[in-house]
Amino acid sequence: MGQRNRDQECEPPMTANHPGKGQSDNRKLYRDGELYLQALWPAAHERYSQAVLQPIARKYATSVAEVRTAVEFVEAVDQIAQQAGASAKKLILSGDNPLLTPVLLSRLCRRPAEFVKASLGRAAMGLHPFAWPVSNGTRSELAAWDFDIQRLKCATEILANSASMRPVRSLSTDEKATVYRDATAIRVAVEAILLALKSVRSDRHRARIDMPLNVPSGAVIKKARKLAEDVTHDLPLMLHHWCWSPMVLKQLRSATHDLHALATGLADLTRSVATCRLDASACVPSECGEGPDSRPGTYVMILRSEHATVLRIGRLGTFCLPSGFFLYVGSAFGGGGVGARTNRHCCSQTPKMWNLDHIKAIARPVELWWTHVAEKVECPWAMALAELPGYCCPAPRCGGNDCKSCPAHLYHTNKRPSGSAFAEVVRQAIPDHGLIYRQRID
Repeated sequence: MGQRNRDQECEPPMTANHPGKGQSDNRKLYRDGELYLQALWPAAHERYSQAVLQPIARKYATSVAEVRTAVEFVEAVDQIAQQAGASAKKLILSGDNPLLTPVLLSRLCRRPAEFVKASLGRAAMGLHPFAWPVSNGTRSELAAWDFDIQRLKCATEILANSASMRPVRSLSTDEKATVYRDATAIRVAVEAILLALKSVRSDRHRARIDMPLNVPSGAVIKKARKLAEDVTHDLPLMLHHWCWSPMVLKQLRSATHDLHALATGLADLTRSVATCRLDASACVPSECGEGPDSRPGTYVMILRSEHATVLRIGRLGTFCLPSGFFLYVGSAFGGGGVGARTNRHCCSQTPKMWNLDHIKAIARPVELWWTHVAEKVECPWAMALAELPGYCCPAPRCGGNDCKSCPAHLYHTNKRPSGSAFAEVVRQAIPDHGLIYRQRID
């Protein structure tokens, strides 16, 4: 990899030889897993059952999900070590390659031994374990980044040149909505990459290229979405840990801006906004000093992080999360309603049951928005956040593991979120939406 200049515009906080805080998680997770396995040994044949894991979770003040994650991680590492040798285990636990995360290893351990050895060989050289062959003529300083560049270019080509494109006017309303959600997911994922590259445009609508009045089929755009979200997971981690050169930044920015432009244009093409006229006062959240009560409803918990951090979010993956504000969309239709759920979210000492429980380790709650409407509006609220300028999705799918359409239920913005702007977008999408309340916590 190329050496960076001291005066280049973005400096990583560490090099490949000095892994970041997040990579010590592999060693810690392995040790935790060994501890849990010792407790599970008498019931090893049923160790994944809820009944067996619950007492261990209580004993160690964690969640069943965390116990299961740690146990499966130990088994994955040990299986890979059997296939590829003791050096493989040393590499995984050392943190020399930030992409050897628990999620990637759970996929790798299920592959044939020769594939495992080849993947770890690439990782030992500083490449992505699943990297495609490096393109012919690629300069040495770009080799480590070639996989990400090629995936971004592939997603761009899928959107721009698909043979299965159809005129937008021939799509049904549901088909347009599906394409819009996937295009938006690509856009907010790519904007997270641009944020990591210190290259987010102040006005995302400037990032356009000419779009034909056609759209890709659902299967095609989902393939492009997966490529974009995979790069969003991997690339910020690499940027956080490894050195880069101005040429690397130039190539990454070029590939990312092209995909951002196409995704933005496609989302604009398929967007469907309500045309009803709104009273401006209806778009302002009502201040409520006492917070939500025990009625059910939907909420947005806003947290602030002071520093960029590498963080494992349960079984979802390991991400490099930027400093700034995070907005987590959730709903509470069980006992205690919104009040009980958000009170739990405001407590720092809770087992890591939901994705937000991991985020709380690096960010503090500062504000809360909520509604007590009877309908579950969690997904429309998540899409409303995706509509707002300056919002991106640094951890795709986070907060919405059971949702297959939204980009995520967790978003990031550099500036303090505007409740009025959010309420306006919500009421455009749901004209008869009930009151939205707001409470400052800090």
